[in-house]
Amino acid sequence: GERVLIPSAWRSALQAAGIAAGSNWQRLEGDVLVAQSATAKCYRMKLVDGDCIYFKRDSYSPRRRLGYLLRASRNVVEAYAYGQFALLGIAAPELLGVAERRRFGMPVSSFVVTREIRGSMNLLDYLREVWVRLPEAQRLIQWRALAACLIAQLKRAHHAGFFHQDLKFRNLLVRENAGRFELFWIDAPRARRRRWRARRGVIVDLSGLARVAVFTSSCFERMRFIRSYLGPDAAPGEAARLYRQIAAHLSRRAPKPLVLSYPENG
Repeated sequence: GERVLIPSAWRSALQAAGIAAGSNWQRLEGDVLVAQSATAKCYRMKLVDGDCIYFKRDSYSPRRRLGYLLRASRNVVEAYAYGQFALLGIAAPELLGVAERRRFGMPVSSFVVTREIRGSMNLLDYLREVWVRLPEAQRLIQWRALAACLIAQLKRAHHAGFFHQDLKFRNLLVRENAGRFELFWIDAPRARRRRWRARRGVIVDLSGLARVAVFTSSCFERMRFIRSYLGPDAAPGEAARLYRQIAAHLSRRAPKPLVLSYPENG
């Protein structure tokens, strides 16, 4: 069967784009393919009213379907995550639709649709295209401003027992607004609430960030981030212990080297 959830305000616009209950959205291709994997494709699409959306579609091979027997598909989990982020006060894309097609309790395909966040770019591209061009002193100021914003979001999520679980720089959008930064969490098909082993969720989220941070910030700055995340009530030695746990997690799959082109006078 099929289940499609689209807010009434967006049904006509998405239907005109071919995204509706009963439509052939399993084969729909958007204007620009912005990301793809062996099983998923994400398209940027422009609607007739000028709004831009992202349509992410996932397909499940017969072998892969069995792993999702009576479980939510990745796109449904992502839609759920956006709702949780909103409740926690963490900025995220506006959810415009989500759907699944199932057979014998197993997903055949699914999609999630979100509205474009105008004026934003992913944090990794921001580092490569904007941040590296700043004077060195200004880079540190901006780095700490971004870190402060991210730490506040992490605390809200983790204290509520909710974890992104793929929190890397590509999955954070940044936008400058009146001299302040806004960070948006995106692409969260692995997100989950953890009642048990919450420490594992903390390590996974912080390790995802560290995969780039090890190339852009000093050990001092990374420890400063962890101390700020833990807060003043952390037990003695807790920051160092968490730092080592993150390093151990990274060592299992070493980050790919990141080369940034700093200006000669930077």
